[in-house]
Amino acid sequence: MSDRYCIIDTDCGIDDSQAIMIAICQNVNILAITCVTGSVHVDQVVKNVAYVLKLCNRSDIPVYKGAAKPILGKPVYSTEFHGRDGLGDIPNREDDEAFLNQVLRNEDGISTLVRLVNDYEGRIDIASIAPLTNIALAQRLDSTFASKLSSITIMGGNHEGKGNTTPSAEFNFYSDPEAAHIVIKEFPSVCITRLVTWETALLHSVSWQWVCQWLTYRSEKGRFNHAVFSSNLKFYRSKLFTGMAICDPIVMALTFNPELIIKSAKVNAEVELIGRLSRGQLIVDWLEIDTSQTPRLEIILKLNIDAVKNMMITAAQN
Repeated sequence: MSDRYCIIDTDCGIDDSQAIMIAICQNVNILAITCVTGSVHVDQVVKNVAYVLKLCNRSDIPVYKGAAKPILGKPVYSTEFHGRDGLGDIPNREDDEAFLNQVLRNEDGISTLVRLVNDYEGRIDIASIAPLTNIALAQRLDSTFASKLSSITIMGGNHEGKGNTTPSAEFNFYSDPEAAHIVIKEFPSVCITRLVTWETALLHSVSWQWVCQWLTYRSEKGRFNHAVFSSNLKFYRSKLFTGMAICDPIVMALTFNPELIIKSAKVNAEVELIGRLSRGQLIVDWLEIDTSQTPRLEIILKLNIDAVKNMMITAAQN
């Protein structure tokens, strides 16, 4: 195992499960998987993470339960897309309670984030594939939290104003705009902060032909993929998408392999909190109208998607 360390912060929906599988295939130390309410309630998220870890035979990776609700307001779930269980409503699903109890720790996820980042100062890369509630609260618990990270790569936001939950907002940012605001405002000035937006994920969608081929693997993981993606594919096709956006696998791949980035832009940005139609939208200062700040948030625009697809294939085969 290498001397690289990571924490995965997740709401463990369908594409999160693929991202976790990719991480497990990388030569890195996964110090923790912290869970947060997002696609489903955090109690279900914990069960989903344990389900994936058991599938991967990784009882050594500790799981922590974090925030059950956003900083303000009520949770926004995504059951239409991810199913009621967050994993596409797996037929005849059986959760292993003994395994769950083995991997789940008593410490809360937010305290865990702060503790680990202080213990491994400057050495942890965070893959954030969920609403940013845990991450923002860790920053509020310890104002030096962000400055002690090696990097954070985030799935969230929209740099062209295209929404997938409201007409103007992406799901993770809309689920907790206050948390997204804290992270986007405070992290880029003190640590490497990369953002994979909804538009970037759409631009790098994989074709239906590739998805159908990928779902033919007959390994245990391959059968799992087929089960969880069945309803997901119906949703994508009902919306007339020309392919499937693999949002969280992209984030995980770039967390460990930033050399896969082909084009990015350093910008200043904020998350809208008040707008009647635009709450949760990422507002990007493309023209650098605000000259008081050096642009530091890195928005990923183009990446080597073939490498990400190969990681998904490797994860499905192993």
